[in-house]
Amino acid sequence: MPPRKAKTSHAKARRLVAKPYVDLKPLLQPGHELVTVGFGHDESVVVVMQTTRNVQKNIHVRPVSVLNEPVDYTIVHWKRGEVHRALVRSTKLPVGHVQICPDGYLLVGGRCAWHRTGADKNALVVDPTGKELRQITLGDGIADVRVTHDGSIWASYFDEGVFGNFGWARPGPSPVGEDGIVQFDAHGAIKWRFNRNGAVAHRICDVYAFNVVGNDEFWTCFYTDFPIVHFRDGVYEVFEYGKNAGHAIAAKGRRVLGVGNYDNPQRARILELGKGRVTASSPEIDIVNESEEPLPPCNFAGIGPVLYVVANHQILRINEW
Repeated sequence: MPPRKAKTSHAKARRLVAKPYVDLKPLLQPGHELVTVGFGHDESVVVVMQTTRNVQKNIHVRPVSVLNEPVDYTIVHWKRGEVHRALVRSTKLPVGHVQICPDGYLLVGGRCAWHRTGADKNALVVDPTGKELRQITLGDGIADVRVTHDGSIWASYFDEGVFGNFGWARPGPSPVGEDGIVQFDAHGAIKWRFNRNGAVAHRICDVYAFNVVGNDEFWTCFYTDFPIVHFRDGVYEVFEYGKNAGHAIAAKGRRVLGVGNYDNPQRARILELGKGRVTASSPEIDIVNESEEPLPPCNFAGIGPVLYVVANHQILRINEW
């Protein structure tokens, strides 16, 4: 018997309102450009800036794991209206991700080359002032990074990080991210890999959405079969769906808010989860601002039940859905 399809709710489609949370413009220093934004489980926001004269535009066209020249980064940490700044000096790391960690901050580059002399260090841990504490290797092809309260580093990987590039797999060792999701300790030692015990009948080829809820809990949706997987305290729950749930997800009980797909990057669906499958799906929902205007091009990140939006140097969030 073929699997049953998720029902589509015929309730009237509604709009989801993304409400203002943090205005980044006053935080940006003159002559600096926004590099990346990260979110903490304590509702804080951390921003990485770089002076425009040092921004190496070519890395967005031809990804690199090490910059040609060292650069300085400014970290701005916002928490409930209070602002802390840190300066990271003279690093060749092309930063693509940032997270708050118990030691201070974690800066990560998405690419990592393997050489016969060893792998690049593509992550940098700094103290609250920006002073380097250590460099670690998290592997190539990083799609997303999250740090939990216990200091664990969780990384998800896109296809090149799973199958190998930049020397990994050919001629080097198996990619660090070959299992799609990896948990590291604060010093970069691997603690856990996705599905090493074969509990899930799906292999990750490319992680599309990743939401780390706590020390040992996350939600994910990945290519090719697009199941929604909930992992908690060593137990996997798999909900068959067969469609891209989105490039970011938030989770609340047995409901998932999925945002973004190739055709409609700024629309969402609310999915109801039953035993082993998605049992119902809402119609597509437009995400708008408080004036009910469509959002400009933006990025999304799910942290537990909250969906954050980064648009035009503004942080918005959706926590009622």
